[in-house]
Amino acid sequence: MTTDATLFAPIMGRLLAILVILLAAWRPLCVALNWRFAFAFPDVAVKLRAGFMLFALFTAMAFLLMPNLLMVEALGTSAFFALERWRARPGFGRRRGLPPGSLGLFPYTWENDRFFLDEASKHGPIFKTSHILRPAVCIVDLEAGTELLRDHEQSLMNPQMSFSTYCPGGMLRYMSGPDRQHYRPILRRALSPQLAQQLMPDFARIARQGLAIIRAESAENAGGIKPSGHLDRMLGNFWLRLFFAIEAESEQGALLQSLLPFIEFNNPTRASRVQIRSAVKALCALVERQVDSWQGAPPPCLLGAVLADNAADAKDPVVIGNLIYMLHTTSSDMSGLLCWLLKMMSDHPHWLERLAGERLEKGRLAPGQLVREFGQEDAAGTSLLATRIVMETLRMRQSEYISRAAISDIRFRGFVIPRGWLIRIGVRECHQDPAVFENPEQFNPDRFFDRAYTRSEYMPFGVGSHACLAPHLATLVGSTFLNELASGYHLLAHAGGTLEFAPTRHWTPGAGYRVRLTRRQVTKLDTSK
Repeated sequence: MTTDATLFAPIMGRLLAILVILLAAWRPLCVALNWRFAFAFPDVAVKLRAGFMLFALFTAMAFLLMPNLLMVEALGTSAFFALERWRARPGFGRRRGLPPGSLGLFPYTWENDRFFLDEASKHGPIFKTSHILRPAVCIVDLEAGTELLRDHEQSLMNPQMSFSTYCPGGMLRYMSGPDRQHYRPILRRALSPQLAQQLMPDFARIARQGLAIIRAESAENAGGIKPSGHLDRMLGNFWLRLFFAIEAESEQGALLQSLLPFIEFNNPTRASRVQIRSAVKALCALVERQVDSWQGAPPPCLLGAVLADNAADAKDPVVIGNLIYMLHTTSSDMSGLLCWLLKMMSDHPHWLERLAGERLEKGRLAPGQLVREFGQEDAAGTSLLATRIVMETLRMRQSEYISRAAISDIRFRGFVIPRGWLIRIGVRECHQDPAVFENPEQFNPDRFFDRAYTRSEYMPFGVGSHACLAPHLATLVGSTFLNELASGYHLLAHAGGTLEFAPTRHWTPGAGYRVRLTRRQVTKLDTSK
């Protein structure tokens, strides 16, 4: 009996230690196994899962061979859990001047698209939280966010994504000082409204072809089809034309498209650093050959605009590298916007019908015929409906946030933002302010009918020196797509899908979103009367 008790006690102690370790590690373990987290942050999820596998292996060895070490591990994980819960208190750091809010690890921001709105309602427009493991201060107030960016610019930096290191000279969005002052005007001049308008017939043609394919495939599938892949190809084909005057079906286009997956920021090919650098080098060489192939005046495209402005810039590896990475990043952003436009039109079909009716009344239903460019108004001085739909979609979706990092301590509106902390200005959350937008959760493009919002009220394209270089391009592409859709099709949604936070750092309608297009039968009005 004594022998049995002597053997039983150590086993129970080890099992109790395992239970303590499991309880302390339960939350991060659930995060590591969460498919939504793995979808939104694939690289982090892989590292976290690998870490837990090693941790589990170490724990098993300690259980079998080193019981004393197992007890130390249990004490260590318990201490870590207690420390994490202590930091998670909303009042933590109040004496230091930190904003209210929880620094608990792994807040479920990838599962709740209202997370930051909910936190702001509890703690006020300035609060603290964690971005996975890193502490962050969040600002849900565009006026305050603009003030911070303006008054503390020297104490802020744009957190650099790892893929920027492969771009020769680094990406423009992460440049500062003389480099940024030199390269930003080059690319901004190339992305002119005139060039965007000149190339819109090309996009209208590509959009018509893409929509026709969606209609044909959805006709064969009663449950509808997933539109995102078609929209990616649609934007990808036009972006090749827009950036480098390359047709997707050409040999150059095929080579370029085969190399782009290697340089994507989430690295879907799992390429090594050597392979990524090799792909970037090959892409730069391809672009240089494209410049050399032009005889006389270059064709209308961004690279051609750079060449026409200054021939030396068109061979600058920093310019070429930035154009390549801009093509990659902005194409995914724009295809995401088109997907949200589809979602809004399928959720609110009367707006698409109204757009079709307005085009019919004005006799603009000839295939490929375009409405006027972004920023123009009708005779009454109001924004065109397609533009208003894009603006309202950007208000509710796609325009997510502005991110910075503090490189020194910042005192702002009574709070301290410590050095090294992230700063998140919640643009989409600010666009939900009922004091600015009546019934903010209602999709209503007419709120832009004859109202011009200030930058402290509506800021879908950022602000200051890091703002989007070509807001006109995004809006013009979106409105052209809407007009092509309204001209030829009825849109039906067969599955709503569940919102998903994607690796692009945008919320998406979700993998379950399905649509069907049916051809619209219209008779063009006689406008001669």
